[in-house]
Amino acid sequence: MRVLVVKSWGYPNIKQQTPLGDGIWRDMEFIFVNKNDEIPDLEYDYLVVLSFPVRDLALNINKKNTLLLTQEPPYDAFMWFEERFKCFNTVLTQFPVTSSNIISSHPLCALVGRERLFIS
Repeated sequence: MRVLVVKSWGYPNIKQQTPLGDGIWRDMEFIFVNKNDEIPDLEYDYLVVLSFPVRDLALNINKKNTLLLTQEPPYDAFMWFEERFKCFNTVLTQFPVTSSNIISSHPLCALVGRERLFIS
């Protein structure tokens, strides 16, 4: 199973969160793509977007296997994020929206190395 993880930021490298730091966790391979990286031309089973998609994504992935985790607060500058919610099967967000694909969430904090990574 292959999971494409697209994030709108470059640092820190979250691949190190997998057991051996190689992007493999049991039978899942995670491909991490930063905001300016090319997406490898592979087949993916799942798509996870952290924060927001930095560009249009043209992928052959079943919509049921898509997840968006917004990491920015629902300030006016980020309200355009809402336009993208309909593209995902599941959205975890702090944004004050109601839809069948929305899960209201609060920020979570995970320790990445010695840095803190905030995830909504």
